[in-house]
Amino acid sequence: MQIRNLESRLKKSEASNLELSANLNESTVPLLQQITNLEMKNRELSHDLFNLSKELLDSGKVKEEIKVLQVQIKSLQDELELKEKSVSELALQISSYEKHVLEKEEKINELVNTIAKIQDEREGLIKEKEKILEQHKLALESQQSQSSINSDKDEEVKTEKKNREQLRIEIQQERESSASSPTTPRNTLLLVGQLQTQLKQTKSRYQLLEVQFQQLQQELDQHKSIINETDIYKTRLSDIEKENEDLKKK
Repeated sequence: MQIRNLESRLKKSEASNLELSANLNESTVPLLQQITNLEMKNRELSHDLFNLSKELLDSGKVKEEIKVLQVQIKSLQDELELKEKSVSELALQISSYEKHVLEKEEKINELVNTIAKIQDEREGLIKEKEKILEQHKLALESQQSQSSINSDKDEEVKTEKKNREQLRIEIQQERESSASSPTTPRNTLLLVGQLQTQLKQTKSRYQLLEVQFQQLQQELDQHKSIINETDIYKTRLSDIEKENEDLKKK
C-alpha cells in the first residue's frame, strides 16, 4: 500500500517536473533574445563611446582652430574697415569731379553765348557803318557830277570825301580791333577749346574713378561674404566645443 502511494506521488512529481521544464524552456527563449539584444546595444554604445572619446581628444584642436579663425576674422574686419573708408573717400572725390564737370560745362555754355552775342553786336555795327559809307559814296558821286556844273560845291565834295575816308578808316579799325581783342569770337573760341579739353580730361579722370569705385565695391562685397562664411564656421566650431564640454560633464 505504501509502495503504491509512493509510486503515485513519484508519477505526480515527474509530471510536475515535465511541466516545469516545459515552462522553463518557454521563458528561456525570450530571455536569450533579450540578452542578444542587450549585447548588440552594448556594442553600439561602445562604438558611440569610442567616437565621443575621439571628439574629446580633438576638442583641443577645435579650440586652436577657433583661435586662428578669430585672428583671421579680426584681420578681415580691419581690412573691411579700410576698404569702406576708401570707398567713402572715392565717392566724395567722384562727387567733387561731377560738380567740377558741371561747372566747366556751364562756363563753356556761357562763353558760347557770349561769343554769339559779341559777334552779332560787332557785325551789326560794322554793317551799319558800311551802310553809312555806301550812302556817303552815293552822295559823293552825286556831288562830283554836279560839281562840273556848279563849282561852288567843290568844297562840299572835298568835305564829303574826307568824311567818307574817315568812316572807312573807322570801319577798318573796328575790324582790326575785332580781330585783336581778347574778347573776340576767335579768342573766345580758343578759350572754349581749352575748357573743352580740360573737361574731357576731367571726365576721363571721373570715368577712371568710377571703375576704381566699382572694383572697391566688389572687393568690399567679397570681404563681407568671407566674413559671413567664417562667422558661420566659427559658430559651428563653438557648438562642437560646447557639445564636447557637455560630454565631459556627463
